[in-house]
Amino acid sequence: MGGNGLLLAVAIIVAYVLKLIPAEWLLGLLGLIPIYMGIRTFFADDDEVDEAKETLAKASSTKIISNVVLITVTTCGADNLAMYIPFFANTPFAYLPAILGLFLVILTVIIFAAYRLTLVPAVHQFFAKFGETTTAIIYIALGLYVLWDAGTITHILALI
Repeated sequence: MGGNGLLLAVAIIVAYVLKLIPAEWLLGLLGLIPIYMGIRTFFADDDEVDEAKETLAKASSTKIISNVVLITVTTCGADNLAMYIPFFANTPFAYLPAILGLFLVILTVIIFAAYRLTLVPAVHQFFAKFGETTTAIIYIALGLYVLWDAGTITHILALI
């Protein structure tokens, strides 16, 4: 949770700085980031995941928390920021405490459920085979949603 917390803090700061941009539809261009990440994920190799597993395996029990935070930030940082920044850039500040509280609860439940789910052989095999593709589809869908929700697609189509 420490790594995700750090990524959330960075994303919130960047998102609220970007809110100073006057035209709301311009913020929708941030949707291009998760689309790019989805395309990159679709064509990526497994070296990044293998490096993270090796680093975690070498960790001593006293350094395990700092290593997990470091691994989360280095291996998931760009992906998470690509998703968090567009979301927070289009979210009113008043909703932030509720979102962060829900995020903490939901992340805890999802991590536990995901761990339990990976113990099911059929699920493990599915994600071993289709996990990268599923991730890419989710990133691209999120990017398209951000572009649509901010009115960027409508604005660009009006220019044509």
